[in-house]
Amino acid sequence: MITSNFSRYNIERKTGNPLFSNPWKIARKCRYYKGPKYEPLYPSEPLLKAWNASLISEADYTKRYIEETLSRLDPRQVYHDLGENAVLLCHESPGKFCHRRLVAAWLEDNLGIEVPEFKKR
Repeated sequence: MITSNFSRYNIERKTGNPLFSNPWKIARKCRYYKGPKYEPLYPSEPLLKAWNASLISEADYTKRYIEETLSRLDPRQVYHDLGENAVLLCHESPGKFCHRRLVAAWLEDNLGIEVPEFKKR
């Protein structure tokens, strides 16, 4: 399992990179992505609105996302549903704050696995 963004997914998909053969949209909105989605990991609309309006900090977003979303899910079930070769996709560029890395940390902490961000070789 790895994380990445939609832009990188589009590039890697065109090259036939096998690492991107099991993509999952975990972002609430993306008009052009038509692949599989995993709605249980979507941030809530109120959380996204607060974030996009710069009304909350990264710490507040993290706390709310954990409370509203991750605390209600079973990490083993999420991992099972997505598969070990899943690519978790959202919008943010690598290195920017995003919920896909919160999901990755949650899975790592709860399952003892590594979920790295995809790095172009």
